[in-house]
Amino acid sequence: MGSDENTDAPQGESCDLRPRAEIAHNIAQAKALKPQAAKGGLAFEAWLPPQQALFLLGLVESGKFADPHEALFNLIGEAQDLAPHEDLRKELLKRSLDAALMPGERVPIEDCVLDMRERIEGPRPEPAVWKEWSPQEAGEDNSG
Repeated sequence: MGSDENTDAPQGESCDLRPRAEIAHNIAQAKALKPQAAKGGLAFEAWLPPQQALFLLGLVESGKFADPHEALFNLIGEAQDLAPHEDLRKELLKRSLDAALMPGERVPIEDCVLDMRERIEGPRPEPAVWKEWSPQEAGEDNSG
């Protein structure tokens, strides 16, 4: 397998397909934002791929969460609670990988990386956009 400067990863770390300059920029930005985030939190726009979007909307549709913001808040909290437990995280990863394995012919990693780059860099359909509920849009009168 050939080596690409954008995909080399130290032993035990995930393979990141983003350019190193982008990774360095994001790390520097995270460091710069931490003091303000410690005071006021963090606001950002999120895009989810279709499978994750459907999962999240299913949680809202079933009533488990009021909206995507609440779901993200709670799911990040669960990940934060799990972070110190390396053994559990490894077991979850192992089970996820085991569940993802499908019988059949193996696909070379180079083909997977090429496919992922095409998906990332190529055009993608417009995402669905969640809009906050507003009594005015619902036609309700809040005047008293």
